[in-house]
Amino acid sequence: MKRLAWILVLALAACGGGTNGEDAGPTDPGTDGMPQEEIQAAPSTFYHLEATFWDGSDLVLDRDLSDKNPTTIFAFGSTHIAPAVSLAMTDTLYEPYAIVTLNLGIVVGSTEHPVQCDKAGSYDFGGDTPPAVDLYAGGLQYRSGVSGATGALEVTRWTTLPGDVFVGSFEGRLLFQTGQPDKYVDVKGSFQFTLPEPP
Repeated sequence: MKRLAWILVLALAACGGGTNGEDAGPTDPGTDGMPQEEIQAAPSTFYHLEATFWDGSDLVLDRDLSDKNPTTIFAFGSTHIAPAVSLAMTDTLYEPYAIVTLNLGIVVGSTEHPVQCDKAGSYDFGGDTPPAVDLYAGGLQYRSGVSGATGALEVTRWTTLPGDVFVGSFEGRLLFQTGQPDKYVDVKGSFQFTLPEPP
């Protein structure tokens, strides 16, 4: 009888019976396992940012950009580097005054313009090319592309299709643009962009 019970337990585990019995839902191959309904449930274009500055002050932003004109926040595609395609988002706030830029760089390369972000994966801070996170706040410009900056931007869903979603997160230390180590901001956040039609 004990042997029969163990066989049933093993069979249930093999069939997924060891979970709570709920299906995680369909996934899209580009999401690296992210449930499709998770993407659809959130605003189609948004980002979340938590920033702690060197002087102890902080800034938390939850920005739903779905209703904004895409041409005012996105740079997607560019006639001067065609057929290469680049992707960046810039959001300007006025109270408090801040500018947030998430620059994915060149997402479709060409002979003259090599690709900088061509798939889901981790892209380290501290290099001189995108992907990059920039934050202007308190009258100072902080960048992930300054030598000595640490952390990474993680792309979890990569796409270049207009109307599809590009998803990721970031965490690390941005430095004041002159590289002064005593001026920095620690950031973490996430983003989801519905790609517009390129110009």
